[in-house]
Amino acid sequence: MKLNLELIKMLKPIRGVIFDCDGVLTNGQVFYSGNGEWCRFFNIKDGMGIKLLQKQEFKIGIITNSNSEDIRERAKSLGIEDLYEGASDKLACFETLQKKWQLSAHEIAYMGDDYQDIPVFKKAGLAVSVPNAIDPVKEAVHLVTQDSGGMGAVRELCELLLAARSR
Repeated sequence: MKLNLELIKMLKPIRGVIFDCDGVLTNGQVFYSGNGEWCRFFNIKDGMGIKLLQKQEFKIGIITNSNSEDIRERAKSLGIEDLYEGASDKLACFETLQKKWQLSAHEIAYMGDDYQDIPVFKKAGLAVSVPNAIDPVKEAVHLVTQDSGGMGAVRELCELLLAARSR
């Protein structure tokens, strides 16, 4: 995705990024390990994108309706302290992070893919989704990535934010 003036104007104020997990940080698929645990696949390039944002002092959070050890471990491995699991009210979690980070809503990007993300999109300064999201979500966002969830979409957003910051 190429940066244009309109996109740069939306990206430049962003200082914090919040990600949904299933369908964004993953492709939305889970598998049962056979020993009582559900497992997800996370993209290494997405993780590197998050680390690059952290080096530039972006605040990073995850808000997910899921509650699972693999998500906690992924957040821990990326140094993400702001993880909200079992979040039935994602907007309340967004507002909690906004206060904690001392950022205005227009300084926070939110990336999601399903109905429960729509209220957060309406509040966030930059609403982002993935092409494999449901149609009502894609209609509610400022930007739809080219890459799918769990397949580089997070890295794509990270690269856009870093490029806009350097302009």
